[in-house]
Amino acid sequence: APVFLGTISKMITHGCASRSSCFFYLIATDTSKNVLSTNVFYLSSLANVTLPRTTITVASIQQTSPSSARVQLSCGSGSVGLYVWVETSVSGVWSDNGFVLFPDAPVTLTFPAWESFTVDSLKSSIKIKTIADTI
Repeated sequence: APVFLGTISKMITHGCASRSSCFFYLIATDTSKNVLSTNVFYLSSLANVTLPRTTITVASIQQTSPSSARVQLSCGSGSVGLYVWVETSVSGVWSDNGFVLFPDAPVTLTFPAWESFTVDSLKSSIKIKTIADTI
């Protein structure tokens, strides 16, 4: 496994204005390159992190089958979105929430609903925000 040994100052010398404007995104994989876990490592306290505002777009919302109460939502962004959170008034649970969204790397989420709904009602009630929207 690759290991970097050095100071944080040395690691951020390329393209990072300050500790508060950069973070490391750590990905642990197994020998087959399957992602086991991911983590964000900030170089300053979270209270001092400069969080970018970003616009997240929903590329598609598709019901997995006509008789299914399950949809897939694909979203993307032109800049980094930290702790992206998806909400809806329809009861159910998203396959992921509080995730990091990278530019030009769309994320697809699954939503198995606990109640019947129409795709249009789900679309109209979806709200997507990042941690930057809460401060």
